[in-house]
Amino acid sequence: MLDQYEKDTGIDVPIHVDGASGALFCPFATPSVNFGFEMERVKSINVYVPFTSLTDDSSGHKYGLVYPGLGWILWRDEAQLPAHLRFELHYLGGNT
Repeated sequence: MLDQYEKDTGIDVPIHVDGASGALFCPFATPSVNFGFEMERVKSINVYVPFTSLTDDSSGHKYGLVYPGLGWILWRDEAQLPAHLRFELHYLGGNT
């Protein structure tokens, strides 16, 4: 539907996948389901790794000593990463 919408309007609609716990298990449990970067429109995925149980997704705060709500997000490539989220680290004379 989104491909047809783009064809009709010229508007590209990127997709973000909210992976939650399923992002860890889906590729192995149901390999026929495509929901990640193998789909061209998917530009970013956030992943929460199950830690306490299968029904309790774990963002980074469950690992301790971090703020609640900390999680991880992956972008397809650097061009998809919003500029306001980028930073440079000047460390030992180099840039990272």
